[in-house]
Amino acid sequence: MTAMELNAQIWRDMAEIADSETLMKQLAKYLRKLVAKKEDETLMTKEDK
Repeated sequence: MTAMELNAQIWRDMAEIADSETLMKQLAKYLRKLVAKKEDETLMTKEDK
């Protein structure tokens, strides 16, 4: 999948859970972890790069 296709899929998936505050909180927490990994490349594995 290209980055644009992945982006579109992520938005479709988020639309499915947008009405659930619990799931959106979980997603936000996970996204913060991903951003932190990106900012600190020492935490990334070979598969993440």
